[in-house]
Formats: sequence, C-alpha cells, structure tokens
Amino acid sequence: MDIATRMAAQGLIEREMERLQALHRFLDYYEGRHRRFLRPTRDGHDDNVVLNRCAILVDLQAHYLFGKGIHVQVGDERRDVFEEHLVDVMKRNRFDVFLLDLAITGSVFGHYFIKILPADPVPRLVLLDPLNVTILAAPDDIDYVVGYRIRYFADREGRPVLARQDVVRDDRGRWWIFDGVEEGRVFRIEKRMEWPYPFAPIVDGKNLPAPHSVYGRSDLERVIQTQDAINFLASSIRRVLRLRGHPVTVIRGAVPKDVDLSPDRVLFLPKDAEISSLEMSGDLSAMREMLDRLIDHFDEQAFIPRIALGRIDASSASGVALQINFRPLLAVIEAKRRLYGHALATLFRRLLVMRFGGQEEDYDVQIVWPDILPVNAQEAVQTALLKMQVGVSQETLLRELGYDPEAEAIRRRVGAEDAAEQLLQALERRGEAEP
Repeated sequence: MDIATRMAAQGLIEREMERLQALHRFLDYYEGRHRRFLRPTRDGHDDNVVLNRCAILVDLQAHYLFGKGIHVQVGDERRDVFEEHLVDVMKRNRFDVFLLDLAITGSVFGHYFIKILPADPVPRLVLLDPLNVTILAAPDDIDYVVGYRIRYFADREGRPVLARQDVVRDDRGRWWIFDGVEEGRVFRIEKRMEWPYPFAPIVDGKNLPAPHSVYGRSDLERVIQTQDAINFLASSIRRVLRLRGHPVTVIRGAVPKDVDLSPDRVLFLPKDAEISSLEMSGDLSAMREMLDRLIDHFDEQAFIPRIALGRIDASSASGVALQINFRPLLAVIEAKRRLYGHALATLFRRLLVMRFGGQEEDYDVQIVWPDILPVNAQEAVQTALLKMQVGVSQETLLRELGYDPEAEAIRRRVGAEDAAEQLLQALERRGEAEP
C-alpha cells in the first residue's frame, strides 16, 4: 500500500471515529448526561443543575412526527389485499411504538436503520442502533450505497468478541450477507448467504437534510452549546442561593457562651452588644432574566414555538393563528415527513415484493399523514363540508378528520342492520297486539 492510499484510509478512519464520538455525545445529552461545570465541594455539595431541554426537543419532535400514526395507501387494483398485508405487518411489529422509537433514534443520531428479518407469518422489523452501523457508499456517489457494516460486542464462550456483519452488493447487483468476527484488522468470515431479493435487507434514511453527506443531521447538533450555557447559569444560580440565599446573624460585643440562638429561647445580650443580619446585597433578577433568554434562544434554535409547550392557550385559537404560531415547527416536521416518508414507502414496497413478488417499482405506495396542528372540531367539520361540496371523497375527508373510513363503514352497516332488526321486531309485536 503506497503512502497516498494509507493516508486516505487513515483519513476515513479518523472521520468515522469523529462521527461516532459525536453520536455518543448526542445520546448523552438526550439521556441527561451533560457536562458538569461546577466542582463539588469537599463536604459533598454538588450545585450542578441539568435542565434537559434536549430531551424535550427530541420527544416533542417524535410526538409531532408520529404521535398520530400514519396510514398507507397502495395505488393498485389489488390495493385491499396489499394494504391488508401491510396492516398485518404493522400490527405484529407494534408499529405505533416502532414509529416513535424510529423518530427518537433519528432525532438523536441523525440517521436510522431498519433491518428486515424474514419470519413466519410476516417479516420482523428491527430498528438497528446507529452506533453499530456504518454506511459503505461509492466514493464518487454518496447516494449509491454499496453496503452496510454492523459491529457489536457478543459473548463467545465467556469472552467478548467483536462480531461483524457485512451486507454488501456485488458487481451484478446481488446482495450478500457475511457474518463473522473482527480480529484486529482482519475480518474472519464464519457464514455467508446470498439475500434472495434485488434490494438490501436494510432501509436507512436521514433525519434532517445534510448535503454532501451520506448521513443525516441530528436535532441536537445545533443546540448543545446553548444547553451548556443554560446548565452553567442554572448551576451558578443554585450555588449563589446556597451560599448567599440565607441571612447570616452577626453579633458584636458578646462571646458565644453568652448567646443562645435556639428558636424557643429568649435572647438576652450583654450591655453594649449589637445584633444584625448580613444579607445578600444584590438580587438574582438579572441572572434569572438571562436564563429565561437562553431558554427562549434554545427553543428558537430547536424551532419549538411557545404554544407547542403549553405556554399559550391554543383551545380558542383559529386555524390561521395556529398555523402562524406553529410555522417554525411545521417547517421542520414537513422536511422530516419527506425524508421519513420516503424511507417508509421504500420499506413497504420491499415488504410487498417479499410477499407478492415483482419489483419495487411495481408498487405505488403512498404515506398519508395526519394533520399536525390541534384541531378546532367545529372549524374542521365546516371545512370538511365545504370540501365535500367541491367533490372531495368521503374517505379522504374522514381520514383528515382522524377517522378510519373502513371502520366507520362497518359501524354504519352494523348500525343499519340493528335498526332494521329493531323495526322488524316492533312491527311483529304490533301485529301480535292487534285483534
């Protein structure tokens, strides 16, 4: 290996190490393991405060992205069969919980990986840990993925080993799965298998756009410095309050044995003795105001409107007012819907190929998203009636209102049958009563 090749390989290793270090840092900040700015005292006082705005950001983004779930539509003559299969896969994989885990993973790490495991009666969907996965892309085209490398520590006969799985594409477009262990820089292959489908068993996607990078951006990437500033200022306020928040009693002209400061005693001081309190000369209003400004700045960086945190009452706000207040969050969620929606549509197309055969492009899969904003029920119904007058289908309107058209049709049919049965019974009773 020449010098240029070695330098290029070393550069790739260093960039991968930097990426993994950043991912570990993002995970720490989401889980509350933040930087500590104040050294604990010798007597055990730790004044460090963690106001974990990062966790609020991630959980809020996950709620607005997948909190109301999704609906899948397949544009095909056999749509009922296809959609029934996808619904079965989603139910068996607890997709409501899976989607929230997917959103949190993407928000923290910037990228997500879904692995398809063939199983009976439907495939299992496994959300991989991004810390364990490396994307292998073509050097001249980052959008062309040639493989995935998965590393994790496993127990082998009581000793830890670095297990590795490579999912790679060959020159003929076939996908292969190699399992083994990594010993130093040597990959010892123990098992190999050809994947029987023309696509990889892994679907990945970006959380936020990142031009010129195969990986997406984390929601925490731009807010960590502000989070540190919030924690430092809150910790400083706590220390000041601990040290200076209580008045100190000062006595002049007396010795300690002459003074009893017990709460149930009367204090008698010697002649010419003086007593006073030493209080903090300033206040903390400026520090508290600065802390509030930092929190507001964090929310602006995170595109979190005050109304989304419950600081403003949204119950009586009109639809236009809600759109204006939620505009920053709507912009981010719309970008995420495009990215996550593309990945999920790809996943569903591959699931259909595995069940019904054909190619991915044979299936027209669309992700139908619910409304993000809180709904004013009266305005929503009035809008739906207006849309119906211009020709929008009842099925589409029911989905926009948050109802399942198929379930509502069944309920209407059952209700009509019950009403008819009750009417028939009433007529029979009336006939029996007549002479």
